Amino acid sequence: MPPRRTRDKQLALLRRWLGAHVESVALSRRCQSASEQEEVMPFIRTDAGIVTQINTFTVPEGGQQPLIELLEEAARFASTTPGWRSASLHRSHDGTRVVNLAQSDSLEAALRVIERLRAAGFLERNAELGEAHPGLYDVVFALER
Repeated sequence: MPPRRTRDKQLALLRRWLGAHVESVALSRRCQSASEQEEVMPFIRTDAGIVTQINTFTVPEGGQQPLIELLEEAARFASTTPGWRSASLHRSHDGTRVVNLAQSDSLEAALRVIERLRAAGFLERNAELGEAHPGLYDVVFALER
């Protein structure tokens, strides 16, 4: 983990890029090939040391599918970035939200992914389809059957 001062600077940089308040940092596993994506679940453990970005989008009625398609394109683009691990998309049953869960090896890797997405125009295009509420999180508890 980087020294606290460096980590604070990186989080401040991330806040500027995302235009949001970033709370903390999180955890996951190397994603498999696109052909196996249906079987892949994020790897969530409290001791894995992996950063997870959770971005909840609010969308207008009928707006889920266009945003999901754009986020799928963005995930494929981001998957070639060193340190990228996985992405999964979730749609709400009421049709008003889409959640993007993206995992990276480290805070530095997450920042690289976000910068590549920003430079390629994905963050701007996302904003045209929904209101983003991004954040980075630490896994503090996980329970599985």
